[in-house]
Amino acid sequence: MQSKFTSLCANALGLRMNRRKDCPAGKRNTHPFYAWHSQCSPLIQWIFTVCLGLKDDGRTTYDKINADWILEAPREFKISFLQGLADSDGFVDFSAQQAAVITHPNTDLIEKIFISLEVKTRRWLITQTGLWCLVMGIKDAYNLPLFNPYVKCYRYEKVIKLFNAKRLSGHTPEWLSRKVNEYIKSGLSGTKLVEKIIDEYGIAIRTKNILRRKRKMEREKWLTCLGIESTAL
Repeated sequence: MQSKFTSLCANALGLRMNRRKDCPAGKRNTHPFYAWHSQCSPLIQWIFTVCLGLKDDGRTTYDKINADWILEAPREFKISFLQGLADSDGFVDFSAQQAAVITHPNTDLIEKIFISLEVKTRRWLITQTGLWCLVMGIKDAYNLPLFNPYVKCYRYEKVIKLFNAKRLSGHTPEWLSRKVNEYIKSGLSGTKLVEKIIDEYGIAIRTKNILRRKRKMEREKWLTCLGIESTAL
């Protein structure tokens, strides 16, 4: 969907652009990725070298852009810029009930843009990839919005789903506890279990509660195998 929207924007400017065969995984990119081609245009060259401040052989994936002028741009432009980044490199964490966008190698600039929009973020290093990202609460991701409401990618739908989910206070209802236990026994855990509960009941639960419940079930199973009743301890 994102590639179609990008092509549509280029076409609206009078530029030919269409999606091609996805690029395979490589040494630096460990996953396949979208690819689309456009006609040569002085406009694209101007955006690349002047607006982004990159050299002709630069790559936005690896090279830092020089675009501090965005900090002085109108609010709507800043949000659109962030949405273009997030629709490609963002994600929603159901477990922690937050959203994030991978900002490497432009974390400093992107952080300043969020600050100028009065959106609180924190840095987080993805240890598996060594890439930095900026994380925010789901309410901020919804209100901004972080993902483009016209494109409506699956990440946008996840933010809507998580934001509108009901939060329970106090003890978890017995019927919900039984359902969570049932899903844990079936092999579901973490994010998948949280998302399933939201899909079926519109209720958001914390992963830490699932982990606590899972440990309790494992402990009770271990005690049963030893012939010891948990209430006896």
